[in-house]
Amino acid sequence: MQNIVILAGNIGQSPEARTTQGSDAGGGRILRSHERFQGS
Repeated sequence: MQNIVILAGNIGQSPEARTTQGSDAGGGRILRSHERFQGS
């Protein structure tokens, strides 16, 4: 189930990530997803 949430977050942030940097943004998105899990 966690994978589904991460994928949904990646799709939502994909356009913004592409505007900044493709590779770096990809790593950032994963880290952000982990932070969200810790918060909840």
